[in-house]
Amino acid sequence: MGFLISKDVLNTIRNPMLLKSRIFSTIFVSIFTSGVYYRFTGEYTERLNWTALSGFYFFMAIFMLMSALSPVELVFPLERGVFLKEEGSKLYSTFNYFLSRNIVELPASFIFPLLATLIMYWFVGLSSTPGQFFITYLIAYLLTVNGLSLGLLLGAMIEDQKAVAEVTPILLLPLVLFSGFFKNSASLPRWIGWVEYISPIKYGFSSWMQNEVSEASTSNIAELNFDTSMWLGIGLLIIMSMALRVASLFFLWIMRKRLE
Repeated sequence: MGFLISKDVLNTIRNPMLLKSRIFSTIFVSIFTSGVYYRFTGEYTERLNWTALSGFYFFMAIFMLMSALSPVELVFPLERGVFLKEEGSKLYSTFNYFLSRNIVELPASFIFPLLATLIMYWFVGLSSTPGQFFITYLIAYLLTVNGLSLGLLLGAMIEDQKAVAEVTPILLLPLVLFSGFFKNSASLPRWIGWVEYISPIKYGFSSWMQNEVSEASTSNIAELNFDTSMWLGIGLLIIMSMALRVASLFFLWIMRKRLE
């Protein structure tokens, strides 16, 4: 049984037009955002500056997740049909396909968050110690991987491309709403507050904010009532991305079994 995915599937993943449009959108959004949030004062207790800082990191958490999720939504439904046909012909197994696809995605998952981080980090005027920069990039990378993983999961669960596009905003809105930006975590109602614990946006946003003020003597970070530390949030982003990938593999396997 072959290990590598076919050329047809590989060409679908590496769609040149899709890559070019993503490069353009990443550069455009990064430059535009840098202009809007240009040069923080570095004062973490001044109200206007703190509001702008938290707004910037919240926006970036959504952007990193969505910029990775959207292309997968467009490509995976087209790729899935080829995969099912070739897997049915015993060219490769579901696991081999899934593993190969993850390997092919690696360069893009590293490059796009790095490109955005390099453009915005110093233009916006974020804390510039080497350690804080690399943690900022690590969080951007993990949010990108979570976006890719979520896109794969939705594509594996829902067969119709239009249905995926319609369902995605409905699923994402609660994750955005319960991220800790629009409503303080301490005041979330118990009956629905559990949603915050499955939101990668929450963990990206909280980890970024805590990393930003980690070298500051004073800040307003306590007002946000984050219930996870920076490193715990990073660890949970890793766990969530792995869980989403495993779930994607499971649903692909279920889909393949249905056709037997």
